Amino acid sequence: MDTGDRANNSKRQYWRRHIEAWQTSTISQAHYCRENHLSYHQFQYWKRRLVSTQEVASLVEVPMPVILGGAALSCSPAIRVVVDNGYRVEIQTGFDAETLEQVLRVVAAL
Repeated sequence: MDTGDRANNSKRQYWRRHIEAWQTSTISQAHYCRENHLSYHQFQYWKRRLVSTQEVASLVEVPMPVILGGAALSCSPAIRVVVDNGYRVEIQTGFDAETLEQVLRVVAAL
């Protein structure tokens, strides 16, 4: 292995450690970069390079109760998050504002 390969592997390991540390944290990427004195743009670059591009789009269901006459019933989700080269939040009538706020916080931290 030549010097260039070792330097590249060292960079990969450095950024992989930071990306993994950020993923286990509860803070946004920008906040993590500020706290760790990292370039946000470099973080984005390495995240795109190192995080698997093989991830399949997925639908995350957030079950929402419907209150009818004081009784909570399970129904189809009123809030859905679709992940596919970005994030899309779909909201149906009858969504819960507090749950939406929590979902948006989670998506913003990704």
